Amino acid sequence: MINRRAASTVDDEARENRLLAAMLGVASTQLIGLAAQLNIADLLSDEPKSIETLAEATDTREPALLQVMRALAALGIFAEPQPSCFAISPLGEMLRASAPNSLRGYAIMLASGMMMRGWANLLHALRASEGALDDALGMETYAYFQQNAADAAIFNAAMSSVSGQEGAALQVAYNFAKFHMLVDVGGGRGLVLAGLLQAHPALHGTLYDLPKVVEGAFPLLGEHVASGRCRIEGGDFCSQVPSGADAYLLKRVLVVLDDKRSSQVLRNCRRAMSLNGRLLVAEPDPSTLYGRLYDVFMLMAHGTRLRSEADMRELFTNTGFELVRTLETPSTLRLFEGVPV
Repeated sequence: MINRRAASTVDDEARENRLLAAMLGVASTQLIGLAAQLNIADLLSDEPKSIETLAEATDTREPALLQVMRALAALGIFAEPQPSCFAISPLGEMLRASAPNSLRGYAIMLASGMMMRGWANLLHALRASEGALDDALGMETYAYFQQNAADAAIFNAAMSSVSGQEGAALQVAYNFAKFHMLVDVGGGRGLVLAGLLQAHPALHGTLYDLPKVVEGAFPLLGEHVASGRCRIEGGDFCSQVPSGADAYLLKRVLVVLDDKRSSQVLRNCRRAMSLNGRLLVAEPDPSTLYGRLYDVFMLMAHGTRLRSEADMRELFTNTGFELVRTLETPSTLRLFEGVPV
């Protein structure tokens, strides 16, 4: 005979544990960020190491680090093959600074004190038409970066961390070789464009972002600028974009903009591109778990949201484009391709 009361108690305890673990999501963020900051994945890249060795290498207290490492092992970031001895896992590999798909910089940013201030203020974004982060910082985020170089450096490293793997994923999903000139709108310091130019010798490109942002693009794009294949231009894409290209790429740009400013940017692209041009918009997929959480991250940081395919189709239609296809990529991104009408 089944003891229904006992089974119910077990179910209740399992639900309680799941909910309590979810409530401690901030601990997961901080633990992963701490592992990235201490370079633990790099320390474990060649072989498992004892907690004594890790504590000495990271200048931390051994008992406290053991607590942290066991929690990270429970999260699947590391493994504990022997008591107090730790090894790297496939997830942990992505925290290595030298890994091709490294997310180390992104992990450090998400765990930063700046971001924690925004999350603690999330209710503000539900009640006001602005992000909780700007309100918590007392100014617009990019103005804050101008005054806080350390946090700006963390942010730039995070964007580079994500862009490297996303740029490679876009090349797998889409044939950029058919274009002669591509404008990377809001392309930051040029990591994605540099990868495209490297992969496609006949392609020419223009990096376009705020003047203060593109100042840091020369280490990546200087060689292509010198060869005449690339231009670096500073400006405000809500006002205008460089004209005459046959492709305009916007990766993770529209997601930080509300519908009004997104429409302005797309209309600027429509006016600037050739009649046979292509609009390429890459955004995280909101239907995944990461997408749902990233959607709320955008609410916190900017007061904006991820758009569904139907939302994107409407945005394209209202700005002079037809959405012709949506492509999955081997990353968190989906690529929306539009043509002028």
